[in-house]
Parts: sequence; structure tokens; C-alpha cells
Amino acid sequence: MKTHEYCSVVCCNLSLKNSKLIKSEYPDSEIMCTYIDMRCAGKDYEEYYRRSRNAGVLFVKGLVGSMIEDPLTKNLHIQFEPVGTDAVVNAEFHMVVLSSGSLPSQGTLEIAKVMNMEKSPDGFLKEFHPRLDPISTKVPGIFLAGSCQGQKTIELAVSQAKGAASSAGIPMGKGEYTMELIRAIPIDERCAKCYKCIDACPYSAISVSEIGTLEVDIILCRGCGTCTGLCPSKAIELRNYKDNQYMALLDELLPIAE
Repeated sequence: MKTHEYCSVVCCNLSLKNSKLIKSEYPDSEIMCTYIDMRCAGKDYEEYYRRSRNAGVLFVKGLVGSMIEDPLTKNLHIQFEPVGTDAVVNAEFHMVVLSSGSLPSQGTLEIAKVMNMEKSPDGFLKEFHPRLDPISTKVPGIFLAGSCQGQKTIELAVSQAKGAASSAGIPMGKGEYTMELIRAIPIDERCAKCYKCIDACPYSAISVSEIGTLEVDIILCRGCGTCTGLCPSKAIELRNYKDNQYMALLDELLPIAE
């Protein structure tokens, strides 16, 4: 928690699974799981937790303080303090398995860089909307499934993969993809270099070139108009929706009587 604030979701369930597997192969083994929070969310996972306890796996809520290897036996001496007590427990184990938090893979980071995809604060690929559209990304034609978006259980990864395949099949089935080029157009001579548009762009489509001018990625840009609405210098406009085009349209719709 001191390094990564997110929950990896699968760690608790993996501890249960491995404990049960060891018990099934070696019934006489003594297994202790220490934890800070046991989160077994999902269908039947709480029941799986109960079955692990009934199988003889000991669960102790407490933070491990130290772990020292015995140079002779190679066993590990663990010191921890169970929650709700003032006692410090010292125990000796043949093996210690750490349930560490999951991180984005190196491949995920490379894909994000190559495809110019947005990442969430925890480093995983970011979806278009966490609730309303958890499969699409802000890059058209790219969809998410599995642990690239964040660790998830097997059944959730399977359902998300089916959704991603279905979403990708819609444009692929048409044989071609039509993109309306209603995109933001920067006007360098007006730009005051405040770069408010870069911070406000929901698609991370605006950047600064090597010579200090604004650049718009026409693939990432969706023509939402957020940048044009907040630019104090009117230094960025939408193609086909420029101010002079609006004024010409208004003059036609509301002619001034002479």
C-alpha cells in the first residue's frame, strides 16, 4: 500500500488456490496465510475461502515484521503481530510465498507508447469510460481485454475478451472504416502558449512540437470542441465549424433587414 494504492484483485484468491492445491497434494502440511485484508470478491469465492479454512489452512490477520533465514536449516523465521493482540509471534517455516501486487507488463507499457494510448494512474491501459464503456479506448479501433487494463479474475477476462472481439468485429465486418475529419486546427499566430488546450483535451490529441507550436493528432482527435471552447486566444478551431463559417450561417438564417 505504501507503493501502489490499488488492489490487484486476484492476489487473495491466488493464495487460496495455492493453499488448497498444496493441501490436496500434501494433506499433512501446515499452511498459514497472513493478511491485512482478505478480499474474496466474486461468485463463490467467499465459499472457496470457507472451504480453505475447513481444509485446515490457518488464516491470521496481521502484518509480517521480519523474515530471517536460518543459515543451517535454511528455514525461514517469521515475526508478526496478529491484529487485536499485543503479542509478537515468532514462527519457523520451510517456505514463504509472497502474494505481491501485480504490475503492468513491459509489453503493456511498450504498446501504450507505440500506440499513444492513455494510461491510468496505476500504469495500466485506460479505457474510454470505466462504467459506460470499459472495453473501448480513446484511440479508435483499439479495444481492451484482460490484464492490460488491470488484473481481473478469469471469468471477467473471458467476458471482456468476448466483448472486445464483438466490438472489433463491427467495423471489420464492414470492410472499411469511415472517419469524419472534423478535427481541431491550431492557429499559431494567435496562440498565447498557455497550453490550456493540452490539459483539457480528453483524448490527449494535442501536443507541442519541437519548435513550440501546437500539433493535433488527427487519429486521436474526435472533434469534441473542448479546446475551442476554452482557448482564450481563439487560437484553435474545428474544421468545418470555424467562426467565420458560423457567422456566415447566422447571416443567412437571420438576415438583417435594410
